[in-house]
Amino acid sequence: MIGILSLIFGIIGTIFSYWYVGIFLCVVGLVLGIVDLSDSFSDGKNGLLGLLMSILGGILSVFFVISDIDSGELMVSWNGGNNNQNESPKNDDFMKFHKEGWAPDQEENEVSSSEQEEERIEDEEEKEISNKEEEKKTPYWVNESKEENAIEEYPKNATVEQKKQDSELDEGNLYAESMEEDSKEDKVENKDSLLTVLQDILGEDTGNKTFDILVNQIGFTDVVYIGKNSVGTNNFDFQSNECDFTVTAFKDDDVYRIFRPSKGTVFYENGEIKNTIEDYESKKIGSDDRISYYVMAQEIVSGALKNPKSAKFPSIVTHPEEIAMQRKGNIVAVKSYVESKNDFGVEVRNDWLVEFEIVDVGTYSYNLLYANMGGEEIGEFMDLD
Repeated sequence: MIGILSLIFGIIGTIFSYWYVGIFLCVVGLVLGIVDLSDSFSDGKNGLLGLLMSILGGILSVFFVISDIDSGELMVSWNGGNNNQNESPKNDDFMKFHKEGWAPDQEENEVSSSEQEEERIEDEEEKEISNKEEEKKTPYWVNESKEENAIEEYPKNATVEQKKQDSELDEGNLYAESMEEDSKEDKVENKDSLLTVLQDILGEDTGNKTFDILVNQIGFTDVVYIGKNSVGTNNFDFQSNECDFTVTAFKDDDVYRIFRPSKGTVFYENGEIKNTIEDYESKKIGSDDRISYYVMAQEIVSGALKNPKSAKFPSIVTHPEEIAMQRKGNIVAVKSYVESKNDFGVEVRNDWLVEFEIVDVGTYSYNLLYANMGGEEIGEFMDLD
């Protein structure tokens, strides 16, 4: 029994060897181990193990004590007290200065209040000198009246910052005016250049007429001549801010047609303006809007079918040529076909045409104006040409 107690105390003492309580337990385990070995009625195995374990714990405890002393750290006793009672005066000084916001090493670098005041005065003097230099750079406001030739100065109480802001504002206005003048000059140069090109390729009279139709009547801006079209010797390609287009004209004769070959839009033909730029913009359909309009049209058509779930519409991606679309302002017309099952379950194909007014493209909101489904009509058709 004594040997088992020796072993228990030795194990616990080894575990707690970092604290003083570990040393105490190891000593108890050591004594019990010796007693067990000296008892003639005991086999001594447990006592020997307890003795060895206690010795191991004692060695570890001594090692930890030496390590703590070398490193200056404190060992905590079993009752939670602090065993290092000799705190250095330096720690007290550090705590005192730490509370006051200082460090002991900074005491030699401490700046007196008088020195700080001198530095503040020097800073103010430097700022005043800098402000005077900025005042010299600040432009005066010159009155536009040449008769009086008066110079309007800043108020005496105006700050340097206000003068600086006024100067920057004045420079910004001058820059904006300069850019505006440059833009006007560029436009004039572009028009002069276009007129020169048209007169060169079409002759003076035909060139002047074409210029008037393009710029003044249709409303093209920043027109640039690209070159002769590959189809026909009297087709000339141009580019503008609004779109690309082609002019059909004969030199020293007349201009006959202005159009977009790829889109089918005709601006001028046989002496008449068919579409201005304003008309063109109101009819133009972007790729995103085209998809949205087709979705709305499918919704209208599906609502008129006997079996909407069986409806098959041509894809706007793979078969765009099977979908016709036209727009004029907020009115959109879409034409295509749909395949769906009738009441007898037989799949039939019907052509359809719908017209609707756009309320909000983003939310797919519209007002139905006209629908033609397999010859059955509702509403009144509106010609968008």
